[in-house]
Amino acid sequence: MSEDGIIEVTDIQMDIGTYSGQILKGIPHGNGDLRFSDGRRYIGEFVNGMFNGEGEYILEDGSRIVGTFMNNVIHGKGTLTAPDGGRYHGDFVNGNFNGEGELYYSNGSRYSGQFVNGQFCGLGKFQLPDGTVYSGEFQNNQMHGNGELITPDGTKYLGSFINGDKNGKGKLFTPDGSILIGDFINGEPNGKGQLYLPNGKLCYDGDFKDSEFCGRGKLYSDGRLCYEGEFMNSEPHGDGIAYADDGSLIRGRFDRGEYIG
Repeated sequence: MSEDGIIEVTDIQMDIGTYSGQILKGIPHGNGDLRFSDGRRYIGEFVNGMFNGEGEYILEDGSRIVGTFMNNVIHGKGTLTAPDGGRYHGDFVNGNFNGEGELYYSNGSRYSGQFVNGQFCGLGKFQLPDGTVYSGEFQNNQMHGNGELITPDGTKYLGSFINGDKNGKGKLFTPDGSILIGDFINGEPNGKGQLYLPNGKLCYDGDFKDSEFCGRGKLYSDGRLCYEGEFMNSEPHGDGIAYADDGSLIRGRFDRGEYIG
């Protein structure tokens, strides 16, 4: 027995399992190894019978938690490794991912950034095995706020997200070099927008509906205005004015791109 009353024991039976290590007044206190009857195991520091300090906690399913514990739960820096190979390394608060951390999935996906109560929340970066990468703001595990999304084909969107999809003001950069700037709803251009060609010249300025020119707008050819008026399915449709190369114009009704008078 030490001067502070702590003694070393080996394989003593407790109500919850078998314990080896240091005890004080009959309860784990100091370094020890507690093997629970249900298959769990904790190896590390105890204070007054509870996990407190540095330790390793092995759960029934084989999950392992290594780090700093407080009152029987991981609290502080730690690492959680799941049986399927998934792993979290970072900050914990009362057993939950809270603060900065990195989460690796068994399928190769990866998230690094801020967590709140176990969820992606705040600034972070999420990467999929196919090369999709999102960097920006998250809320409740979803893209939410301002961010940048790059897909495997090289398409890039920079702008506002709501509930996991493109919503609000944004810029869409396509692999061929075209750029669409404007309003997005549920992942598609909807509302006001401008489409620029790879050469940087304006192609269309007006209303969009589900990625199509729809409503009122202006169509340009090599930077020159060639039509203004109503559109449907990306074609002049309705009342409009067509401008010829020689400066003349045709005013009237159009049907799916054709002048009908």
